[in-house]
Amino acid sequence: MNSPPKFAFESASTSNELMSELEKFLVFWLGPWNSAFGEPESTLRSQRLPKPLRRLYAFAGKWKCTEERGTEMRALNCGEGLRLLEQLDRTWLDSIYFADECQMNWSCSTRRRGADPAVWVKDNCGMDFYQWRCVDRSLSRFLVTLCLRELMGTSRFMRFDQRLEKWFRESMHKAVPLWSNHPFPYCPEGYSFYLIGDSVLVGDFRHDGMAFAASKDEGIELLKQQLI
Repeated sequence: MNSPPKFAFESASTSNELMSELEKFLVFWLGPWNSAFGEPESTLRSQRLPKPLRRLYAFAGKWKCTEERGTEMRALNCGEGLRLLEQLDRTWLDSIYFADECQMNWSCSTRRRGADPAVWVKDNCGMDFYQWRCVDRSLSRFLVTLCLRELMGTSRFMRFDQRLEKWFRESMHKAVPLWSNHPFPYCPEGYSFYLIGDSVLVGDFRHDGMAFAASKDEGIELLKQQLI
């Protein structure tokens, strides 16, 4: 197994550095980038966006999945996740909704301007109906968590399985921590992500379990071997 590349998510000291690491990981996981994967400047000019969100749309707002997952599925939206640019809605206090849960149980918003504003979540159907809570004081940190989660969901292979969890516990010495204990809606203790080799992405989603994803043939075969 090849040594995985190094990503400096946790040591990034600024929002720009963190977004650069995210772009680096998107290329690593999805393949070579070209300008058609991002929203054009002419379209972005029609939206007032905070810097990290604008940068993400410019880089990957139109990036589609592989043919195996359907050519119309976006890499950062597996039925939930980052909204399409044209679906951004304004909300209170000059904010916008930019991400949703698959059944619209929650929606996330952030200010329309700023270097790295906070992210808020609204419960759309639970006990806290229409109540807002702060998820993360940093939009760029939240976007890393959101994108890693969505990349798993749009990968060619993704499973929740106890056999894979057992294999992961036994292979911890091979796992490289990517992003640890960062909050997500209704998971304040935070999600964690790991790389095994250069082909398997692991997400520890706490009460929702552990997910295992791969898009390269090598990683898919490695995970399938653990399920035999």
